[in-house]
Amino acid sequence: MPVGDLLVVFAVLAPAIAAACSGGLALQTSRGARRRVATSVITTLGLVLGVLAFHRVLVDWLALLAEIGPPIAVSFRFEAARQRRGLPPG
Repeated sequence: MPVGDLLVVFAVLAPAIAAACSGGLALQTSRGARRRVATSVITTLGLVLGVLAFHRVLVDWLALLAEIGPPIAVSFRFEAARQRRGLPPG
């Protein structure tokens, strides 16, 4: 469906631009590259990884995070409540 494809493009566009900009800034800060060169390098790297379908390698890792995330979040919540009451970490 063309409308669905368009919505996916819009959903992916903002994070992709943000990743290119922040990756470019990181490369600029850490390596002293010019802004345009740094952003172009990060954008090209992202394009290559996208074409090679690197995201498929991460599916198992993301599934693992989805399984262990909620129990960890619950334990973090209990720990934060303990610390707000002034109790030592435990």
